[in-house]
Amino acid sequence: MEYTVFLQPHTTGGFVASVPAIPDCQSLGATEDEAIRNLRMNIQDFLRKTKIIRVSVDENGSLSKDPWDDIIGMFNDDETFDDFQNEVAKYRLSNF
Repeated sequence: MEYTVFLQPHTTGGFVASVPAIPDCQSLGATEDEAIRNLRMNIQDFLRKTKIIRVSVDENGSLSKDPWDDIIGMFNDDETFDDFQNEVAKYRLSNF
């Protein structure tokens, strides 16, 4: 997965890297590379601990079951899924 990262100088020196798409996901580093390397570890840790769910609200304000709920996260522990997605992307680029 790719994320947009904000990289800024820290007020006391070094750099702070944060991911706007993941609230409270940030890291510090003495260099830009160190801050990004630390951020990668924080993102991986966040994803390991996070369960992704969807919540739909109908026009009456009631929660309704989303049909995707049963399959969201089914590839969470599959170490080859990112590689599979990359191969699909390459295929699409080369054939369209």
